[in-house]
Order: sequence, then C-alpha cells, then structure tokens
Amino acid sequence: MPRSKKQKSFTGTEKSMKYATSYRNGRGRNPPSTEDRHFVDPGEITILGVLDGHGGLAVVEHTHKHLSGKIRAHVVKSEGDENAICKGLAKLFHEHNEGLKAGGRIIHRDTGSTATIAIITAKSCIIAHIGDSPACIFDPEGKVLHTIRPHVPSNAEEKHRIEKNGGFVSNSKGDIPRVMGELAVSRAFGDFSLAPHVICEPDIQVFPRPERGYLALMSDGLIELPPTIDNDDKGEIFKSIPDIAKNIAGAIQETRGDLPGAAELVLKRHVNESSGNEEDYNGDDLTLIIHDIGLGTKKLFNTSITRHKKGGGRRRGRTKKISGTFYI
Repeated sequence: MPRSKKQKSFTGTEKSMKYATSYRNGRGRNPPSTEDRHFVDPGEITILGVLDGHGGLAVVEHTHKHLSGKIRAHVVKSEGDENAICKGLAKLFHEHNEGLKAGGRIIHRDTGSTATIAIITAKSCIIAHIGDSPACIFDPEGKVLHTIRPHVPSNAEEKHRIEKNGGFVSNSKGDIPRVMGELAVSRAFGDFSLAPHVICEPDIQVFPRPERGYLALMSDGLIELPPTIDNDDKGEIFKSIPDIAKNIAGAIQETRGDLPGAAELVLKRHVNESSGNEEDYNGDDLTLIIHDIGLGTKKLFNTSITRHKKGGGRRRGRTKKISGTFYI
C-alpha cells in the first residue's frame, strides 16, 4: 500500500502572536513530487500563505520561491498602511503572473497554483486569494467569524464570467464542474492555455482581528470528505468551513492551547478518517496553518510552547482530468 510521508508540526512565536503549521504528503507520494507549498514570514506585520499546485510543480515552486518576498517588499514600501497594502496587492498578483508568462516556459501553460495569502497587521487580517485554498477566522469555541469564497467554476459569478469570455464549464456525471472540461479552479497563477477563462485577479478582504480568535489557512485536501463517509445521497463531497473551524477549535482545547499539537491532531484525524491509519493514507496532500490573531490573547491554558522553527513547504497534487474521482 502507498505510504504517507508524515511531517512534523512547526511552531513559531512572534511577540504576542503564535502560529503553527502541519502538513502531509498524499496519494502515496514523497517530496519533491507533491504539490502543496506554504510559508510563514513573521514580523511586526506577519505574512502567511498556502499554495496548492496542479498539473505539475513548475508554477507552485516558482511562486513559493518568489511571492512571499514580493509581498514583504510591498508591505515595507507601503510603510504598514493597510489601504496602501490592499491597493497594490492585485497589481502584485498580476505582475507575478506576467513574470511567469514572460519566462516562456511551455510547462507554465498547463500547470498552475492557487494562492491564499494573509497579511496580519496590528488591527486587521488582510486576505488575498485566488483559487480554492480555504481560509477562515474563528473564535475559541469554533464559531466562524469570517471566511472567503472559493474561486470554482460551479460558482454562479465565476461561471458567468467564463461563459461571457467564450468559455464553458463542464458538468459531467461523476465529476465536478471544470473550466473548459479541465480545471477545477477558475482563478490561479499560470494555466495560460486556459486564458482568459482562468484569471489571477485576487479577491482582497480586510477583516478585523478579534479580541480572541484564530486564523486558519489550509489546502483544500483538508475539506474533502473521506471516502469512508457516505454522502452520495446528499451529493456532498466537502466538509463545511464551520465544521472545519469546530474541529480546529476542539483540537486547540484538547491540547490546551498547544497550536502545533492541535494542527497535528486535526490532520491525524483527517488521515485516519480517510484511511484508518497513517501509513496507508492515499488521499490528497494536506496543509494547515493556525495563527492566534486575538488582540486580547492572554495565557488561556497552563502550557508552554518551546519549539521555535519557521514553517517550511509541502505540496499536494491536482489532476486535470480524472473521471469518476474528486481529486482536484
């Protein structure tokens, strides 16, 4: 049986804010073949990101290597002003995509990557995203305070935009909606063979940081319902964001505020639901970042966290045409 490459959780502390990451290789693959990436760039303004590649590694690796540095330079140039940060983010996304195109690599035509980026300032959480890598802000009880809309072709606005540009959205039996019958996301870096239907225009939202609460960024593997759960009668193949938030909040409570322990617990439970055990996990790659963004965060639990390592990257795959499956 294919074996999952189990990864450790990493944690970091930046002044009064804490973060942790955890990740798994899926589908029996080992690095560097898997296609999830993530980064944590701590500072007075912290930058986090989850990238989910599809069709190959070219775009996601390039984006992982360069995007966070471009965002940091933009934040510095903006002198921390939230309006200035937001104003330039869309341009930055487009310039990054144009750089991929100008590179002239044929492989960028048929490979791509989602990007969900969070910029945490003194008072706010700015989220810019393209694609379907989820993000949510929730309170300690798991109530969702804010979330983002995935860019998928089943969304009415996305479908209308695609069709207005002369494209189509397939809806084949036994499959999920796909742009031009191929791609399960409607916005991404790369994928130039599907232009102008797949675009890199980000949604940018500014959310207030709560007095007590957490931010979670993840790859969409974490919201896929395990095949062991029968929901065919409801037509459901994804967990809801409220359910995910409750799972994460519950894990934080169980581990008494140990964020790396909580992140690891959430992924372990998902893997066990899918495969029954860690070694036989053959589902999607998984990435989870949890960040304590509470303005009034105090020491809520009698525990200390002493591991201080910067988060690395891990990957997950997305296939373009897989009839009868729901790997996206």
